[in-house]
Amino acid sequence: MVESSQLGQWRSLVATINLNQTNATYTLATATGDVVIDPRQCSWYVDVAAAAPLTSVSIVTNSTTVNTLLTVAEGVVANLVAQATLSPANVKPFILRSGKLLQYIIAGGVGGTGSQITVEIMYKPLGAGSGVLS
Repeated sequence: MVESSQLGQWRSLVATINLNQTNATYTLATATGDVVIDPRQCSWYVDVAAAAPLTSVSIVTNSTTVNTLLTVAEGVVANLVAQATLSPANVKPFILRSGKLLQYIIAGGVGGTGSQITVEIMYKPLGAGSGVLS
């Protein structure tokens, strides 16, 4: 639960994307209550490099209007080198409604043992008693 004194304050969710998985869509986080996400304040750090057959990873919402935090072009395997910091396109802040998901999509195949990206998602709760990403 978010206290009223925390409304309007940026919070962060740090999570790991495991790139050593098959082609599929995976859940990164779920919104419990409405939140504003600003992709320009998020960070994406490649801990362990990925390799073929992985071709790319992207991060999107499952909202009716899909919001993209990291595009396929930005998450192409050539960019997924160890200790790289990815730079997503300058997208605008958006609202992720309660019950909606942040998801990552792996394309091409597994990226290799230990390959992963650490992400920090910055968000603001929109109402008292709600607004958490987990």
